[in-house]
Amino acid sequence: KGLILLGGIVASAAALGLGAYFYLKPGKEIPDIPIEEKPWIADSRYEEITNLTVSEAKKRSQIISSVKYKLNLILFPGKEYTGSVEISYVQSDKEFLFVDYSGKEIGAIILNGKIIDTAAAFHNHRIWLPKDSQIIGQNKITLVFKNTYSKNSNGLFSFVDPEDNEHYIYSCFEPFYANHMFPCFDQPDLKAPLQLSTITPEKWVVISNEHEEQFDRGKESIKAKLNSLRVPEYLLRDLRDSYVLRVFKQTHEISTYLYGVTAGMYKEYKPAVDEAGFPPMRLFARQSMNKYVAKMSEEIFKYTKDGIAFFREFFNSPFPFRKYDQIFVPEFKYNGMENVGAVIYKEDYLAKEIMTKIDKQMLAEILLHQVSHMWYGNLVTMKWWNDLWLNESFAVFMAYLALDKAKGFEQYHLSAWTMFHKNLSTAYIEDQTSSNHPIATPVNTTEDAETIFDSITYWKGASVLKQLYCYLGEDVFRSGIQEYFIKFKSKNTELRDFIQCMKLGLVNHKKEADLDAWVDLWLKKKGVNELTPEIEIENGTIKKFTVHQTWAKNGEKVCRMHKMDIALYADSWAEEIYPLTLIEPQPTCTVPSLVGLPKPHAVLLNVHDNTYAKIYLDPGSRKPFFTHLCFIDDVLTKLVIWKSIWDMLRESMISIREFMQLVVSQLSSENEVLILTLSLDYALKVINEYIPNEFKIKEASAIFDEIIRKVGKDKGVEHKRHLIKYAIELAYTKEQRGLLLHWAMEKEDIGFKLSQENKYAIIKLIFRSQDLTMEEKTAILEAEVSKDKSIQGIKARLACRASLPDPKIKEELWNWYIKEDHSESEQNILASMSAFWCWEQSELLEKSAQMFFNDVARVFNKRPHSYAEYFFKALKPQIYSNDVLRDFELLERIPEESQITFKKLIKQEIDERRLIAILRSKYSEAQENHLSLPFTTSLLLLSLIHI
Repeated sequence: KGLILLGGIVASAAALGLGAYFYLKPGKEIPDIPIEEKPWIADSRYEEITNLTVSEAKKRSQIISSVKYKLNLILFPGKEYTGSVEISYVQSDKEFLFVDYSGKEIGAIILNGKIIDTAAAFHNHRIWLPKDSQIIGQNKITLVFKNTYSKNSNGLFSFVDPEDNEHYIYSCFEPFYANHMFPCFDQPDLKAPLQLSTITPEKWVVISNEHEEQFDRGKESIKAKLNSLRVPEYLLRDLRDSYVLRVFKQTHEISTYLYGVTAGMYKEYKPAVDEAGFPPMRLFARQSMNKYVAKMSEEIFKYTKDGIAFFREFFNSPFPFRKYDQIFVPEFKYNGMENVGAVIYKEDYLAKEIMTKIDKQMLAEILLHQVSHMWYGNLVTMKWWNDLWLNESFAVFMAYLALDKAKGFEQYHLSAWTMFHKNLSTAYIEDQTSSNHPIATPVNTTEDAETIFDSITYWKGASVLKQLYCYLGEDVFRSGIQEYFIKFKSKNTELRDFIQCMKLGLVNHKKEADLDAWVDLWLKKKGVNELTPEIEIENGTIKKFTVHQTWAKNGEKVCRMHKMDIALYADSWAEEIYPLTLIEPQPTCTVPSLVGLPKPHAVLLNVHDNTYAKIYLDPGSRKPFFTHLCFIDDVLTKLVIWKSIWDMLRESMISIREFMQLVVSQLSSENEVLILTLSLDYALKVINEYIPNEFKIKEASAIFDEIIRKVGKDKGVEHKRHLIKYAIELAYTKEQRGLLLHWAMEKEDIGFKLSQENKYAIIKLIFRSQDLTMEEKTAILEAEVSKDKSIQGIKARLACRASLPDPKIKEELWNWYIKEDHSESEQNILASMSAFWCWEQSELLEKSAQMFFNDVARVFNKRPHSYAEYFFKALKPQIYSNDVLRDFELLERIPEESQITFKKLIKQEIDERRLIAILRSKYSEAQENHLSLPFTTSLLLLSLIHI
């Protein structure tokens, strides 16, 4: 420490072949040397994908610390940008050390005042630092880089607005994409402050994690300033007088995936009133989006402030950063990204039509989700991606808790958990596939990390936290969280750190709970439990109330503790709730508190959705719930019942016919939008996948006709806006498509105007059919697109073309999809892919099905993760035959061990197709044997069947 090794020690080191090394005195400057212009060196394996392993990350964090970045970006309009970065860090040992960089080229590497051979050091997305140039103590490396803007939101993305030709740039780095923009140590536990400077056209706005603190214009002034920032002069040759330099304040110590850079002709919005106690806030969006943002900005600011106020009090922790900007960006692949102080959202949240209540709640939820991340994820960050749930599960749960309890969100207090339950349905399906995983799951590589940004991490994790909240009580839960932010502020954590704080919460409130057992069962074991009530009646009262617990397919064979509300219903449908009843982690658990109560007409477990489990109806409750759903007032209760019925369908406990009859019967009497949309979502999946093609039109038409009747008689515009989407999905006949086209062309007043999105969806229906000539189709599309120069219009053209029943166009598009080097934005290609398959063209697309199996492995080898995953999901054959199932089973043998995403998708597809095969077979058998009984009769029989 502070020693310089001289004389004999140095000689001895040299004799050992270690080279001369020294401990650098604290604060001593490493000499700077001129950065000379040399040929740019490209990574020979640039097109390949390299991941960081957990062992590599652990080793690196053991030998380096105190990392700091000085990043200079020169952002020109066009395809490329350049920059330089100075990285300083303390090194404790000489090891094979590398800097991550998945960019295009490196122009210079200077390590501790020594020029490094770029060609030797830069390969396979890594810049290797020679041992003989490393220092035990303070190190400094300067790198000059050149890169291309990305086309898929990863790294630094560039977009040209088709409406006004303006440029827009933004970054997205999670989980391992900061190194796609600039060289860095790209792992979450190497938190580091960032000092950013940018050179851009003067008219551009630049937003980053911190406030701007310096601004210079003029070519010579900028060059002088950049000399002190160690930016090579040769990078500035193309600098114009109209370009400006911005220098931003140094950030807090944050993880690399939380850095953010946004630049372009963004329009700025500020709150009408700056309130004391809140960070400075701004909104940004494209100029062409002003007409939508202007009418929403104050509501966005209000939701944000109300969220900050709630979390600040709940966590007993002040807002942790110096500002809070929110930017709505085009073609973003996520809903939002929690960059410190500069959150970005997809533009879809900016309503182009009048917002429905559901639209507003979805906006409030995503805003609260990102605000909560400022604490969960940003102030305290997981050490490695195996604890991603510490970020995402908490952000989801806390957002809905705020919707339920925070001041300013009173209009959502009754509906918060209903939306949560609806979103949770995907987690239940994924958690029963063979590719499921525990919430806290091993993550060996950054590609593994990509695969757990899924419904298990987000929605199951949040549901399990809701259960923990009920299990411990709000006082203990809140106390534990407050301990967490006190103890680990600005640090990285693991699961055990969080549990340690929850145990402190128990101590603080003098309560007891076996949290170690809870963690083992809920966080470290995969799968979902199934709960079924059994009631013994004697002399008109409950003699014994038992809850049977088992595990669903592909789950670990464990029972869990569940704290839930149980509802008993009288003949009059009066509801009696027995709150927070504890179901022990065992196959059979009795509930003594219910013994002696009058015989119920029906029973429902988990009535308020406080635990994560599949809830089955007991035989005596099925008929009452099936035939009298309209007597249930509480929306969340209805959703729980619908979910139970859906699970029974997928387990073949009820038939498809019975389920579809229930959907149709409830459509006429149900007026709650969430119930309508959930039941129609279920029905769409049944029609699209579970019903053979020859019966689709009959089943779809029954629901289509009921939707049209409801649209005609309902006075509320909100109902109609949601229902019309399902009518479009279910328009399988020429007459049905003609009716919708009539509405789209505004030839009939239906009480509201269809949205632009609705109109394009209807036109796409016309394109995929043979109802009209090509000239007629084109005329309809052009009439609509001529009024819309936005991204939406461009994507509509692409989708309509992909919809055409033309084998030559299908083949041409397929070759475009598998092309390795695209100049087109990824989102535009995805818009085309999304319209490629439709069931009516199954025969036409048989060749495409075979091309999928021929090409999909190559796509995963050559294309970015996000593109390959969408390719799989959008272009997988929508032909549900045994031959196609066998092709998927053969495909399962292809992926290498490292291709985690590919393997996961194949497993999920095989699991789902095996289930679909069973359900289709049962449906066909029922049709052939004429087993379609009257609905009331089939319900009566159903009520007699024991699980």
